[in-house]
Amino acid sequence: MNWLASQAAGRATIWRTTIGVLALLGALLVLQACGGGTDGAAPAVGDIRDDPRLEVYDDDQTTEGQTHVPSTVDVPYTTVPPYGGPHDPTPLTCGIYTTAPRFENAVHALEHGAVVIWYSRRMLSEPQLEELRAIATAQLEDGVYMIYAPYEAMAVPITLTTWGERLPLEDVEPGVIEAYIDEFKHDAPEPTAAGGCRTAS
Repeated sequence: MNWLASQAAGRATIWRTTIGVLALLGALLVLQACGGGTDGAAPAVGDIRDDPRLEVYDDDQTTEGQTHVPSTVDVPYTTVPPYGGPHDPTPLTCGIYTTAPRFENAVHALEHGAVVIWYSRRMLSEPQLEELRAIATAQLEDGVYMIYAPYEAMAVPITLTTWGERLPLEDVEPGVIEAYIDEFKHDAPEPTAAGGCRTAS
């Protein structure tokens, strides 16, 4: 009888060990499915050119879009907020805007290396707006050619634009925003010294 009890106890121990191993494997599989992989996720900050959300344009709006049009002309930009194209002779001054500026003036600023953060009040909370504005303000204080302006007709809450690039964002992502600015600021066909954002130092 003791031998039978010993055998039964041994089988129970093996069974409990097997159950434990299976449970551990199951937990690892759940973790992998929930976030262990990289498919569809934004890359690590610093790899902004590999971000799947980044839009890069090399077309007539960037290669032939350095044309000035009269200030009375509204350019029919096919992508808004625009990343290039014909524009107003006067570049938009850098700074924090609470009303939407004309795209035509903003595009001229992009041509001179500005970064524009377009934001939508209807899709962002007050804390998000404050955080985003703080990022823009810090960039301005660092001498970056920065424009922070509202545009309510976007499909996303935030769109970063430079000459030939756009990055739509669903949320305030400070590391991603700063990586975008670091990568693309001043990356434009006209030098910043030629004008552009005149309030930047």
